Amino acid sequence: MEPNREVVVVEMECLRGGLDDKRGGYGKLVVKELAMAHRDCVDLFLFMSPQPWEPPEMVRHNRWIRQNINGLRWHHGYVPYEMLPVIVGRIAGQFNTLYTKGSEKASMLREIISSNAESSWSPNWCHVIDLDSIGCPKLGQMKEEISAKCMLHYGLDGRKQCAMEKALKFYLWLRNKKKEGGEGDEAQEKKQEREQHQNMELEMWDD
Repeated sequence: MEPNREVVVVEMECLRGGLDDKRGGYGKLVVKELAMAHRDCVDLFLFMSPQPWEPPEMVRHNRWIRQNINGLRWHHGYVPYEMLPVIVGRIAGQFNTLYTKGSEKASMLREIISSNAESSWSPNWCHVIDLDSIGCPKLGQMKEEISAKCMLHYGLDGRKQCAMEKALKFYLWLRNKKKEGGEGDEAQEKKQEREQHQNMELEMWDD
């Protein structure tokens, strides 16, 4: 299937799972909420945690995330966590490029896509671009007038971050930026795509 070159934004709200030596002791990202925005289409998934118990070493950290960032708890969610790579893979199978905000989330999406590149639902042509690398402002600085939230966050403190709201705001910002025509941004995106492709090839050789 020919990939779609139109704009799509994937945003996530996360907690922290077990310790990750590669991150110097920080917990691995555990995706609790994932939203996709494209044109008039918005999709949202609220994931169960990968294990029923919250890692004791992450309880305090996740409490801080819940109270100060997204309001999410370990037990929130209804989609089995093993569906995460399937859902990401199917989104990647429809688009040439996915946009997300933040280097850690971008790396996570790339890892999911590349690790499932041989499957029928996760092709290897999809690239992931970090919106920070093309000048996307922080959520609190967005000018886009939209306040849509998921049902869970609608009932929480209005200051808590919602993946749906972020995906919509970042999508509108990116769409408007592309309409204005930024050749420098396009060159930066192509450079990231080349580097990502090279890294994927190196990882294949390392295996």
